Amino acid sequence: MLQQGFEKYAEYDALMSQNSSKISWLEETFFSIPERITESTSLLLTSDTEEEDVAKSKSKKSKAKKDTKTAEEEINEKLVLTKEINEYIANTDLVENENDIIRNLISDNLQKMSERFGHLIELSTSLYNIEYETSLVRDYIERLNKVRLRQEVIAEKDSALIAEELDELSIT
Repeated sequence: MLQQGFEKYAEYDALMSQNSSKISWLEETFFSIPERITESTSLLLTSDTEEEDVAKSKSKKSKAKKDTKTAEEEINEKLVLTKEINEYIANTDLVENENDIIRNLISDNLQKMSERFGHLIELSTSLYNIEYETSLVRDYIERLNKVRLRQEVIAEKDSALIAEELDELSIT
């Protein structure tokens, strides 16, 4: 589950970087359109001599048709770019929503894992205490066995001494 979260986050990060580059390109193009329109109109307004004015007036008529086409094309481009920007914004919002969901899932999983880890620590502490007490009991049993063996050895020695003394008494 955690691996899927990391994969989704990497996917989200890649989409965000692609979207940010596309959005910046669209914004640059979107904001440069009015500049190009003002440049073309400013070129039409400035003239140095009357001959140029006459030549420009002739070319203005032909350019006016072209400018109206280019202005309409620019408006259409602007609308298309606006639509694309809106689509990218919608996609970005969708990706951000998915990111929030993934972040919440990861947070929930980490919370559950930390609770389980705390429980495991409690269990391991209990197990350690049980093992420690078991080793104390083993040590006590070993000491009791050693004492019992010593008592048996002492009892055997005593019985051997008693048997020798009885033999000596019976011989004499």
